Amino acid sequence: MGRINRFEEKLQSVVEGAFARTFRNAVQPVEIAAQLNLEADKAAQVLSRNRRIVPNAYYVDLSPSDFESLSDLGPQLTAELAELLTEHITEQRYVMSGSVSIELIEDPKLSIGRLRIRSHTEAGVTPTAGDPTATAVRRATAILSVNGDDLPLSAPGIVIGRGSDVDLRIDDP
Repeated sequence: MGRINRFEEKLQSVVEGAFARTFRNAVQPVEIAAQLNLEADKAAQVLSRNRRIVPNAYYVDLSPSDFESLSDLGPQLTAELAELLTEHITEQRYVMSGSVSIELIEDPKLSIGRLRIRSHTEAGVTPTAGDPTATAVRRATAILSVNGDDLPLSAPGIVIGRGSDVDLRIDDP
């Protein structure tokens, strides 16, 4: 699968480069949004059968000309791009370690109309006030004491019953 992805990236780079050189159009925000979605999809890593984690920090490298024209839009543009990317991540049922952050960076090596997206995961620990979330409640540590034996209760829970494959066996008197 790696060879196919590399081939697809090279082909995409050649085609985009040809159009960028031919038409010399500046990068548009809609192009950035599409590339951010693509980067999230490509960077998704399997956590479990039903969960995939994606990066939450994204860097958009732009030519000096594109950077100058887009930086005029400032925080409003990056906030809108972050919102659109968060919607895509939610629709795809991906998870992240924190909220999405997007930074526009000037790269003198890029020509007008070209952009590069880089991403990585940043730990997102933010203290909150008020009632605990459902996730925090699920992660709370609890211990069940039975006849002096302590059994930790951890997610997704324990199995109590009379069978031989249970965590806590109930003996019939």
